[in-house]
Amino acid sequence: MNEQLETIKAVANATEAAANATEKAIGATESFGKFISKFIKGSLEQGIGIVEDKLTYARWENQVRLMNKVNEIMRANDIVEPRKCVPMKIAVPIFSNASLEEESFLQERWAKMLVNASCSSVVNVERSYISILEELSSLDVQNLEKIYKHEVLDINDTIIITDELPNATTAIHEKSKAYIKLNNEIEVSLQNLSRLGLILGAFTAGGYYRYDSVYQTYLGRAFINSCTITKYIDL
Repeated sequence: MNEQLETIKAVANATEAAANATEKAIGATESFGKFISKFIKGSLEQGIGIVEDKLTYARWENQVRLMNKVNEIMRANDIVEPRKCVPMKIAVPIFSNASLEEESFLQERWAKMLVNASCSSVVNVERSYISILEELSSLDVQNLEKIYKHEVLDINDTIIITDELPNATTAIHEKSKAYIKLNNEIEVSLQNLSRLGLILGAFTAGGYYRYDSVYQTYLGRAFINSCTITKYIDL
C-alpha cells in the first residue's frame, strides 16, 4: 500500500513539474512576444507568432542542413548506414547543438563528430568533446585545425609558430626567441584554446605564457580527430 502511495505521489510530482515547466515556457514566449510587438507596433499575438514561427523555421532549416551534411560525408566515405549505435548521452547533445548552430562551418564539425561517433572504430567521441565544441567559435576551430595540420612525433619537441593565423602555421624544433606580436583576436582565440587544454602556450623565463609559439596536446589531438574525417580514421 505504501509503495502504491509513493508511486502515485511521484507521478503527481512529475506531472506538476512538467506543468510548471510548460507554464514557464509559455510565459517566456509571451514575454518575448510582448518585447517584439513593441518594435513592430503590432499585437501580442503577432509578436508571439513571429517568435514561434522564426524559431521553428530556423531550427528546421538547420536540421535539414545537418542531414544533408551528414549524408554527404557518409556518401563520400562509402557509408550506407551508421555502423554502431551512438549512446544517448552523446547523440542527444550532438543533435541538439547541431540543429541550433547557425554557422555552416561549425555545423559541419558537428556533422563530422556524429559520423565518427556512429561509424568509426578508431575514433572515440567523448562527452567532454561535445562540451569543448560548444565553447569554440569558427575562428577557434580554424586556428586549431591549422595547429594540428602538422604531424608531430613528440608534442614536447615540436613548437607551432602561430603568427600567420588564421591562414597558416609553421612547425619548428627550436624555440623562437623574439616575441612576435599577434593580432588581438588571434591572441584571445589561442588563450581560449589553451584554457580548454587544446594547446599549450610556450612558457617564458618571465613566468607567463606566450602564444606566438604553442605546443600541441594529447587532448587537442583527440578532440580534433573527433570532429575531422581524416585518412587515419577507419571508416
